[in-house]
Amino acid sequence: MAIYKKLFFMFCTGLVVIALSGCGEERPPEQTVQKVDKASEGVKKVEEATEKVSKKVEEAGDPEEGKRTYAVLCTSCHGNTGKGDGPAAAALPVKVTNLTDGKDLNAKSDQFLFRIIKEGGASVGKSALMAPWGGQLKDEEIWNLVSYIRTLAVPPYKPS
Repeated sequence: MAIYKKLFFMFCTGLVVIALSGCGEERPPEQTVQKVDKASEGVKKVEEATEKVSKKVEEAGDPEEGKRTYAVLCTSCHGNTGKGDGPAAAALPVKVTNLTDGKDLNAKSDQFLFRIIKEGGASVGKSALMAPWGGQLKDEEIWNLVSYIRTLAVPPYKPS
């Protein structure tokens, strides 16, 4: 996880350098375009590296840790077994997703599940009642949750 933080820091530093590079002396337009192109290449490399690190964390998601987090944060709506029958589900105006429905869940990517957990239902066109957990959970914890949720699906999830 330390490398992820370093890459994030490098990315932010790069953005500051890009922003500040436009300040000060005037340059001919050709030089400015060249600098922007080089900066864009640098940003692209950082994004690619961040994606690689994110995929490694994703692959390393721990379903046992995810199960513990699920028990604390998710059971009130999704229920103990993931069927969408938790005690709070009955009071909601929308049907809670059945996480055991492999036909539905297996069609969704890990990145989709990560995003809906981190940013909430509205971020992917679902109900805003699915709260965003990104403020309370680290990315690694969210990947652990994704890994655990994948164990609930029937038929079982088979990554492509």
